[in-house]
Amino acid sequence: MALSLVDAQKAVAAAQAKAEGLGITIAAVVVDGRGDIVAAARMDGARWFTADVARGKAFLSATFGRPSADLAENADNPFFRSMLAHFEGKIVFAPGAVPIVQDGAPIGAIGTSGGTGAQDAECATAGVDSF
Repeated sequence: MALSLVDAQKAVAAAQAKAEGLGITIAAVVVDGRGDIVAAARMDGARWFTADVARGKAFLSATFGRPSADLAENADNPFFRSMLAHFEGKIVFAPGAVPIVQDGAPIGAIGTSGGTGAQDAECATAGVDSF
């Protein structure tokens, strides 16, 4: 199954609702299994760069089917450094993205940025929980 725009928008809204509850402003980006953007939004007051960071986290999570926090410690690994160079720095090795899994296979991911790594991960998890 492909990730629908309606579902992606619900995930973004759920992540934003969690952020409001935490008292922070974020950007949330949902990508499909290839890392292409399906839905994205930056809350009023969120910093200008948060959407790019959220997308980079989501791309990483979708590509490997794991939370971005699990991969953050590998950023200096030669394989991951070559990926970072190949994608011109658009992959972000930081907590705040989780894969969207269906029938045991990742079909995309949601990434968030604007809070601490732990807060971003909470917001992304809330987005996935909306499915």
